[in-house]
Amino acid sequence: MFFGVRKLRDGFYLDRFSRLVTKSQGALEVVIAVSHETVDAPVHPQFGNIQIATGFVHDVADGILEADCSHLTTFVAGPPPMVDGALRVLIGHGVASSQIRYDKFG
Repeated sequence: MFFGVRKLRDGFYLDRFSRLVTKSQGALEVVIAVSHETVDAPVHPQFGNIQIATGFVHDVADGILEADCSHLTTFVAGPPPMVDGALRVLIGHGVASSQIRYDKFG
């Protein structure tokens, strides 16, 4: 799961995400993409099982996703520019438009 925030302190539900990562026994990874500050640590300082990357969430996802994601059903929500960027990345990785659910809000 990719979760985009402007600054690391803007993250929310991180305790829940951390519990879900632990409970999933490796089936779920959470990556926090921080767009408006540089974070040098690869993992969250309070939640060591949540990864951190610097950049816009769709760019971070583009660098991490497998080349062929045609097997995925995806869910995207956020401001229109972020959703549009995510849609381009997902389609570029082979996700069919019929397998993308999204909500643009701002």
